[in-house]
Amino acid sequence: MARLRAVLSARQRRSRAGIFVCEMTMILALWLSVSPLIIAVRDRDHAAVRALIVKGADVNAPLGDGATALHWAVHVDDDALVTALLAAGARVDAPNDLGVTPLLLAAGNGNASIAAALLAAGANPNAASAAGVTPLMAAARVGAVDVATALLAKGAAVNAVEQGRSQSALMWAASRRHPAMVRLLLAHGADVHARTAVRPLTVMLDQGPRRIVKTSRQDAHRVESGGSSALHFAAQAGDVESAAMLLDAGAAIDAPSADGRSPLVLAVFDGQPTVARLLIARGANVNAAGAGYTALHAAVLRGDMDTVRALLDAGANVNARLVKGSPVRRFGSQWALPSTLSGATPLLVAAAYLEVEATQTLLAHGADVQLGLTDGTTPLLAAAGIAVQKEVRPIDLARWHMVDSDTPAVPRDEREVITIVTTLLDAGADVGGSTESGDTALHAAAAAQMLPLIQLLADRGAVLEAPNKAGQTPLDMTVPRTRDTEPRPAPTKAHDLLRKLGATR
Repeated sequence: MARLRAVLSARQRRSRAGIFVCEMTMILALWLSVSPLIIAVRDRDHAAVRALIVKGADVNAPLGDGATALHWAVHVDDDALVTALLAAGARVDAPNDLGVTPLLLAAGNGNASIAAALLAAGANPNAASAAGVTPLMAAARVGAVDVATALLAKGAAVNAVEQGRSQSALMWAASRRHPAMVRLLLAHGADVHARTAVRPLTVMLDQGPRRIVKTSRQDAHRVESGGSSALHFAAQAGDVESAAMLLDAGAAIDAPSADGRSPLVLAVFDGQPTVARLLIARGANVNAAGAGYTALHAAVLRGDMDTVRALLDAGANVNARLVKGSPVRRFGSQWALPSTLSGATPLLVAAAYLEVEATQTLLAHGADVQLGLTDGTTPLLAAAGIAVQKEVRPIDLARWHMVDSDTPAVPRDEREVITIVTTLLDAGADVGGSTESGDTALHAAAAAQMLPLIQLLADRGAVLEAPNKAGQTPLDMTVPRTRDTEPRPAPTKAHDLLRKLGATR
């Protein structure tokens, strides 16, 4: 320790506190095998940093991960320390083990003054990390327009892309809702047509057979992912201002990503109605269905009636059918149109989720009440309660104050059921229609013990004793099955009502 005291400046020797701090810093650094200068910088101890620099500390000595004192000075956003280290000969472009330079850190922090100091000291504006991330990308991600302006003035490559997914600074700016950054990048020639890399992805398109879903891999599908433009990112993020600028700059309004989703379908599906309506107003193809479903399907799923009406007014096909599902998580509520809805029209989606206004609006625009799923389930059957494998929407859990679970049982509002069923019957739905297993709307109503619905269907001509393929009539559905050795449960109110209506078996 005597040797350390000997090399301190005369000024520091006159300050017992300064000596103590510097000595403790060096002791800790030696114990940890870490540069004492880096510890002092990390702690923003200006006095200790000055003392160590005067002593001749190596300003470029790295930590085990390659980070130098300059990295740490930038990380803690200390302009004075950055200036001192640069003046002492710190290497401005020294990379750490991940290829991250001090300038990249400054850009990510959005610190314009430090970035300017580094650039003035000769920092390379295009020095990328090992992952290909440039300072301009980092500035774009945080919306640091002043930093980006300085980088571009020094020759930063506006269309450089990172290595993982080929994302550009423009894409990052749009994805983080930074329209001012988007404007700057476009003014410097950012490519609105650039796409992210396309790669295979294994997904579930539905939750598979319930008995094996937790262990089975056979229901997984390989799909193409990526291929997104900056407009896709703006659509997904809901950045209407950036989307408008990208369109003005010539972005392809209908170009699909690798999974087939156009910017419009993506915006609607991800619940970004302002961008969706901008795209509709700009002439987007409202019937694009490369994803296997249309924007109208997604708008109905979301219950977004303003977008539903905008799509219909723009000529959306009210009877478009779902042919391929969207990816789903194995468990939990989510916004999804799974493959179990194959054949579904927007009207069937509305009926299945009891979207009353959507049902009425779609019918007013000519929706076909008879078009149903591949198993024969029509909108009427779905509304009446025939089981349709679909995902529970987050909005439904919120409405009923339910905790999310693997298979939450969402209540069905009786008034909504009656309203939708009545609307569908008034529009010509077949009250006696059945699924391929022979179940009718009356079977569903009886099983649910929904007396007003039973009465409504009977009044509209439903056959009271129609058997399904298992030989069960609606009356059978009102009494839970039991083992032969157990006593038969007492008749329910639904059972009594069907008897009163004339059902005998």
